[in-house]
Amino acid sequence: MQRIASPAERVIRKCGNGNLSKGLRLVSEWCGVHVTAVQRWTYPREARSGGTGGLIPTKHWPAIIARAAHLGVALDAKEFFFTPEELVPGVPQASAA
Repeated sequence: MQRIASPAERVIRKCGNGNLSKGLRLVSEWCGVHVTAVQRWTYPREARSGGTGGLIPTKHWPAIIARAAHLGVALDAKEFFFTPEELVPGVPQASAA
């Protein structure tokens, strides 16, 4: 299954200091779920993939934010949402004035 550019991948990579595999392992430990469950957060939402469409389930946010902060990785709640560029790739976004 192909991963998608998403908040889940961004947060997982950040938790692993840029290393996706390390981030997957750490986040799975922090959330008390198997590493494959965390990996599925980066998959499209399809019946057969079990993916979440790139979103991290909200019940895991507090653990991820707290444990990342303990390691010196600053995460903000806004990082758990899609950016306009991720929602509509290639379409320029209006800047806030």
